[in-house]
Amino acid sequence: MISHLMKKHQTRISSSLSLIIPFTLLIIPFTLPPIISSSPFPVISEAWAATYYVDATNGNDGNNGLSEAAPWKTISKVNSSTFTPGDQILFKRGEVWREQLEVPSPGSSGNPITFGAYGSGENPLISGPGIDHCITILSKHHITIDSINCKYANNEGIDVNSSTYFTIKNLRSHIVILME
Repeated sequence: MISHLMKKHQTRISSSLSLIIPFTLLIIPFTLPPIISSSPFPVISEAWAATYYVDATNGNDGNNGLSEAAPWKTISKVNSSTFTPGDQILFKRGEVWREQLEVPSPGSSGNPITFGAYGSGENPLISGPGIDHCITILSKHHITIDSINCKYANNEGIDVNSSTYFTIKNLRSHIVILME
């Protein structure tokens, strides 16, 4: 009798296991450990975003621009480059450029493209005469301009046209911002 009950329970256990195992195998491939990140941006920004450096004095447009030791030199190089949402393009503090920055690529929600400053000293300066605007944001979205000064452009300092979700902050210049 005991033997018969054990066999009966083994059969039930075996039957239950055969049903549980395939179900478990289906779940395992779709179960991922949680991703822990201190960044407020989605993980894609940490994995794929880059920081580019621009130095008017010691830069070289032949460099890759990906470190302070190998920065680009000109805004023209920035204008002709393609950036990925979350990228940062940082201009060296204390430097002056006499070129117009034309934002070349859009960011995305939660991953703006940021044009900012690095190093110590005064904000980097984009200055005319001879340029229409210091910075043009034309049909580009999710852009941040932070700590870049503009002055002496022929027209408005910053021209924002057909663009949304942009932030302009930490400027210490007498500029006019034209938004169309």
